[in-house]
Parts: sequence; C-alpha cells; structure tokens
Amino acid sequence: MTVGVGTGTGRLASAHVVGAMTGWRSRVMTAAMVVIGLGWLVWPLVDSLSAPSRRQVNDEAPWVLAAALAMAVALATTLWRDSGRSARVMGVLGSLVIVNCLVRALITPRLMGIEPVYVVPLVAGIAFGGPAGMLVGVWSCAASSALIDSVSTALPAQMLVWGCTGLLGALLTRTRHVAAWLWGIVVGFAGGPVAGLFLNLTGWPTDTVPGDVGFLIGLGPAQNGLRLLRYTAQTSLAYDCMRGLTTALGMALVGLPLIIALRRVWGVHAPAVSEGLRHLPGSQVSWDALRRRRRAARVNDLWRRRQPDDADQSDDTGQSHGAERPDATASEPTNSPPGNPVTQEG
Repeated sequence: MTVGVGTGTGRLASAHVVGAMTGWRSRVMTAAMVVIGLGWLVWPLVDSLSAPSRRQVNDEAPWVLAAALAMAVALATTLWRDSGRSARVMGVLGSLVIVNCLVRALITPRLMGIEPVYVVPLVAGIAFGGPAGMLVGVWSCAASSALIDSVSTALPAQMLVWGCTGLLGALLTRTRHVAAWLWGIVVGFAGGPVAGLFLNLTGWPTDTVPGDVGFLIGLGPAQNGLRLLRYTAQTSLAYDCMRGLTTALGMALVGLPLIIALRRVWGVHAPAVSEGLRHLPGSQVSWDALRRRRRAARVNDLWRRRQPDDADQSDDTGQSHGAERPDATASEPTNSPPGNPVTQEG
C-alpha cells in the first residue's frame, strides 16, 4: 500500500506523487496476468509447430475468456485487500471504468482507428499505479464490449492490450504532473502501433495470407516475426497510427487536468499516520500495521491508568501507603461521634 505523506494538509506533494494504495498481492496478480497473457498471445511465434488452428481457437475461446475474466476478478479482489478493503478506492476505479465504457459507446465512431478509449487506462496508471491502471483497462474493455455487443474471440487479447496500456502509466507515477502529462502523450502515441502489432496476433496465425507476410508453420520466431511486421505494415499500420494519434490527442486535451484532479483527490483522503510513521516510505506502511499500532496504543493507555491503583496497595517495605496519608479523623467535624479508643492509640 502507498500512503500519501509529506505535507501537513494531507495533500500529496506534486514533486513525489505516489500511486494508489497497492501492495504485493495486486502487484503479483498484475505480473501474473501480463506473463500469462503475453505468453498465450505470442505462443504461435515461439513454437509455430504447436500453433492452434482456427477451429481450435473458436472451440477454446469461451474457456480463454472465462480465464481472463477470472484473473480480472482476482486482480480487483487483491487491489481491494491491498487498499485496506476501502470502498472509496474501488469506487474511484469503478467510476473510471464506467466513464471509459461511455466513451467507447458514445464517442468511438470505429472509423480509421479513432479510439480514445486508451486515454482513461493510461491516466489511471499515471495517477494510481500499475495494478489500478491494469484493472481499469481490463474491466473497461470487457464491460464496454458487452455493452456494444462486440464480444469475439479477440476479446481476451483486447483486454490484455488495454490493461497493459494502463500498466505503462505506472512508469510515470512518481513524476511531476506536467512531466507525466507530456510523457503520457508520447507513450499514448507509441502505444498505438504496438497495440496493433499485438492485436494482429489474434488472427494472423490462423489467416491464409499469400506471399511473404503470412504465418508459416515450421519457421522460427525470427522469421515469423519478420512476416508479422510486414503483415502489420501492409494491413493495419495506418489504422494503428491513427489510434496512437487519437490517444496522444486525448492526453493532450484532458490528460493534465485529469492527472492533477485524481492525484489531489487521492492525496486529500490519504489515511493519517502517527508521527513515528510519518517519515517512513509510503510503501512500507500497511493498514494492518496502522491498526496494530492503534491497538497497542490503546492497551498502553489502559495499563498506564491502572498503574497508580496497583502502586497504592503496598510498597517494598510492606507498609501500607494509607499510613503515610494524613489522619482522616483530623478533618472530621467536631460533632461527629467519637472513634474507637483502641484505634486512636499511637
């Protein structure tokens, strides 16, 4: 988990803005999704002899989609646990998912690669960290595909590409607002052709393409990789560059205010820490540690309250502390009944 510290008002410092409240669970789950997803996607290049046919791809598509959704649910669960089971954290990320779904349903005209849907995952990764950007990208792709009825065999690959776009934003999490915005424009433009290259892997190995651009069983990764590059240059490069240009334009228009707003909102509501933990790195402070510290402080406070009562009972010499106190009878009124003569003797 990362806690915003450094300023007395609770706001995050603009020079060192830390990402969302992520922990080892969400980071491990994000890494597992990337490794498994990219391994599945580039497998035809690694071992062309075991590349699946079109029929196998269609038969296995429901299972692959179910596995992708299961990993997306696991990522959301781990991020929720790492953020201290905070409904506010998931509410902010869920709102970004809804916004991206509306952007895809209302704005994207599906013409010449005009797709501004990569802007929100990228901004989420910049403002909140890699796991949060991955989560926003994966779930916005899945939900918007169901919303516009475009679920296909390529959906798991699209979820992976959208999520990796948000993951790239984590490279800019600890930079200043303006620097993150400018570099985000560059990353958004470069991400268009790269996303197109990976998305072509969903159909290119099973397509029958004449010439020296088609997938050929038996060739090594380098030879088929060159064929994939030529295939991309001849078929989808203009579309992919337009996608990158749209993402860069979207970042240029709304990226900076979104980054500032999300970072400040996160910083204002950062959990308070005690003075002993205030100067520690944020990644070393967890919600469990804060709860244990508060519990220990409560126990110490109760123990300090009971110590005077225990000390009043007896001392090391065996004398009662009550004997050292002033005689209680000296302060009694004169009209009080006489005391026991036995106890009044020295």
